[in-house]
Amino acid sequence: MALCVALLLFSGCTAKLPVTRPLNGEQEREARVLLEQIGQQGCPDFLDADATISWQGFGRTHSFNATLQATRSGMSRLSGLDPLGRSFFILVTDGITFTLVDNQKGRGYTGSVDSTFIQQYVPTGLSLTMYFPFLTAQLPDQEERLLKLARTEENNAYWITFANNTYWITFAQEVGMTRHVEVEPESGRLNRQLLVDREKNVVLDVQYDGYLQPSDICSFPAHFSAVGSDWSGTVQVALNKVYEETMLPEEIFHLQIPGHFVVNEID
Repeated sequence: MALCVALLLFSGCTAKLPVTRPLNGEQEREARVLLEQIGQQGCPDFLDADATISWQGFGRTHSFNATLQATRSGMSRLSGLDPLGRSFFILVTDGITFTLVDNQKGRGYTGSVDSTFIQQYVPTGLSLTMYFPFLTAQLPDQEERLLKLARTEENNAYWITFANNTYWITFAQEVGMTRHVEVEPESGRLNRQLLVDREKNVVLDVQYDGYLQPSDICSFPAHFSAVGSDWSGTVQVALNKVYEETMLPEEIFHLQIPGHFVVNEID
């Protein structure tokens, strides 16, 4: 079950868009200034953390400790740990291929991140390579065009809509997706990020609850929950400790399957 939770890290139930109202001229200028200030912070390009990952659904909860490494360029590594701190699975991707080692069953899996094996565990049109901004509560890259600025009726936060041009290169059927971000006007903190398809269905909804260093705009979220369109349940991630000074060598995103394991090459 923990291995399925790992693969379904960003899948879940259907969410809804908030009710918003447009900004006047002065409010829009203030919002654009805030976005520019956030973009100039030079936030980290990598995440190295100890985490607790939980899944809630069908009246049950499953949880396990893990180590999590990720980079802005799309590489990631997730290791599930047993109570003694031993890894019972490791999933790595370099942004193009993936390797999954199941130490409990003595099996390994390798293939493309665009394979049907991986895509059955993530919402339609998404890739394992695009999760870094959601893990770290960061705004979209500059390549994503700003479409709309508004405020939410519920809590008066900025609601910002971007044309998502970055992550669907291999998913032509998902052209027209948009990315929505809720930002606190005073602090510039992200409360929520969503991906919405052309039919206005929410594909992914990530909500943040607290930050590890409240005074630092680049601080990582202390806790976040994720729901998506293709799986029933909610995944929650708590970042228990972040190793902010470490560098992540590229070798950790390439995994050698033990020679005595059964290897499955996935098309």
